[in-house]
Amino acid sequence: MKHRIIDLGMLYFGKFGALAVGFFLMPAYSYYLGPASFSTVAFILSLVNAAVTLDFGMSTIIGRDSSDSTISNDKKYKQFLASQFLVIFFYLSVFSIVAIYSFLFQKGDLGVKISFLSVILIMSSLIQNISVSYLNGIKEFKISGSLIFLSVTLRGVISLLVIKYIDNNIISFMSAQSIIGLLFSLIFMHYIYIFRMFSKWQCFTLTGV
Repeated sequence: MKHRIIDLGMLYFGKFGALAVGFFLMPAYSYYLGPASFSTVAFILSLVNAAVTLDFGMSTIIGRDSSDSTISNDKKYKQFLASQFLVIFFYLSVFSIVAIYSFLFQKGDLGVKISFLSVILIMSSLIQNISVSYLNGIKEFKISGSLIFLSVTLRGVISLLVIKYIDNNIISFMSAQSIIGLLFSLIFMHYIYIFRMFSKWQCFTLTGV
């Protein structure tokens, strides 16, 4: 019972920490970016949250299947990889359409840069969200909660440091957000891969014994 409370508590801590970071850092973003740039940033971050919420049901499917003991671990992992591939393919396709439209009608590269960084941020957020659902399904609550908290905290703090000490414009802010988001997407996927390989090794060892 105690172990279960700690596990779920870490998951709650990760989710709550993500909300707290956004709540406390938003005023600082507004101060350093200025009203015009901050309004664009606020819109993009709202779009990211909406995209994560409306992920076409993939996180629900992955979370449900990963917790189903009747489905083999290999099949669970293949479904997980398929969902990540679909996310990457879909959002790169969206970016291609937006880039072509911007090139033909807006005649400026600023919009293309913002669109590209926004797509990277949305894509990495979705990859993390699906990864969290997978980890929760296999009862890795402490890992998923810890990685959520670290991802959001570092993304928020580093973005603030960039616009405070390096360059207070929207491209710098979005670059920091996108790079950290993409980095943690790779960390999530790498951990799941390592966890799967370790589980297969354990099964092989037990079968051999």
